[in-house]
Amino acid sequence: MTRQEIATLACKILAVWMFVQTALMAYTVVNAVVSLLIGVFGNGRFGADLAAAGFASIHVLIMLLIGLVLWFKGSTLAARMVSDDPTPVTRPEMTQEAVLAVALPAVGVFALISVVRSVATSIIHMSLAEGTWASPRWQAVFWSSMIGLALAIWLIFGSRGIARFVLWVRTAGVNSGVKSTDA
Repeated sequence: MTRQEIATLACKILAVWMFVQTALMAYTVVNAVVSLLIGVFGNGRFGADLAAAGFASIHVLIMLLIGLVLWFKGSTLAARMVSDDPTPVTRPEMTQEAVLAVALPAVGVFALISVVRSVATSIIHMSLAEGTWASPRWQAVFWSSMIGLALAIWLIFGSRGIARFVLWVRTAGVNSGVKSTDA
């Protein structure tokens, strides 16, 4: 792998981390929307809760946009970060798929730490609070954390398949160098 390939891969890895963080933060938006829908209208906090939901949405959208820029402009950013020296800087057996298969579980572990903390906080808060387990607010936080937990586990244990899929998507539709005889 050349320096630019490694830098591009680093941008893609950071983009995957941003996508995971976006998915994990989306629970804030879901929580705010559920709070608005369950009767916050009558207590005079509608404007404050609507503003909180708007700010949370903007934060999630910014993370998503940064991730998309890193994903789609990774090679352009890599060209600005490192030289265009075509000499490989890694050993031949180190492929993009192998590096990606190591990076995805690392992102999954990072996400898992955040999600486990969120689940534990949610369960402890509900256990110590006077509320019920059927509280819509608690349900929104808990189930969105469960979705984040599933995503983190998928990144940890499904990384090879994800890496193959990402590399397949990168090369889908690209001419393989075979010239057509139709002319």
